[in-house]
Amino acid sequence: MTTFYIYEVPGHKVGATKDWEARTRANINKYGIEPILIETMEGPNEPEYWQVVGDREWELADEKNYPRGRHYRHAREQRHEMNIRGASKGGLVGGAVTRDSGKLLIISSLGGKACRTTTFEIAEEIRSKYVPKKYTQGMLAKEYNLSIYTVTNIVKNRSYKTP
Repeated sequence: MTTFYIYEVPGHKVGATKDWEARTRANINKYGIEPILIETMEGPNEPEYWQVVGDREWELADEKNYPRGRHYRHAREQRHEMNIRGASKGGLVGGAVTRDSGKLLIISSLGGKACRTTTFEIAEEIRSKYVPKKYTQGMLAKEYNLSIYTVTNIVKNRSYKTP
C-alpha cells in the first residue's frame, strides 16, 4: 500500500503527491509557502487508484475555488512512460536524443524530471508566432504547455537551434 498526500498551497493550488517531503520542498522553492496537508489516502500504487486520488484532488480544488491542474493519473502515467523510455531524475539513460531524431527532451523545473518532448518544427512554429507585446512568450507557453523559460530559450534560439 502507498500513502498519497493531498495538499493545498494557500493562494495557489491543491495538489497530490506520494512523496510529501520532496513536494513540500518543491512548493516552498516555487511559491515561498509551505503547503498544508489536507488529507492522506492509502491504496495501491496503480493507475486505477491514481484516478481516485486525482478525482479527490480535483474535488477539493473545486471546493476551494482553485483551478484544476493536470489530473494526477495523467501526470503519473506520463512520468511512468518517460521512465520506461529511459528518462528519469538523472537525465537520459541509454543515449542522447539528437537533432536527427527530430525530438529533444525539455526538462521540467520541478526536480529536473523529463516531462515533455517537442519537435524542431514546433520550435520553429513558436518562433514564427512570437510577436513582442502582441503574442507573448507567456501566451505561447500556455498554448504549447511549456514553461516560459523554455519558450524564452526557443525564441532566443538557445534551444532547438535552427541549422
